[in-house]
Amino acid sequence: MRAPASSSLLAESFERLRLELSTLLHQDLDFPFCCFEFLAAGIGKTYALFKKLERLFERQVATLELFDDLFELLQAVFKFRQMESPRTL
Repeated sequence: MRAPASSSLLAESFERLRLELSTLLHQDLDFPFCCFEFLAAGIGKTYALFKKLERLFERQVATLELFDDLFELLQAVFKFRQMESPRTL
């Protein structure tokens, strides 16, 4: 008869420990989770800012690439015209 009382006592001890631990963790982790949520929100806003800056940078690069292509086209035209008409000194 001793075995069931011992296992019952052990089960009650584990249950009490589990409840105390869950209560303790709930109370002690409220502040860190609050800080974590605040940090995550700040990171999200920073990420959004970086995405806007990235789009702005990509537009500027696209504009520079367009001008580069136009200058290469003009350079090719000038070289073609220079080969077409020989120099006279």
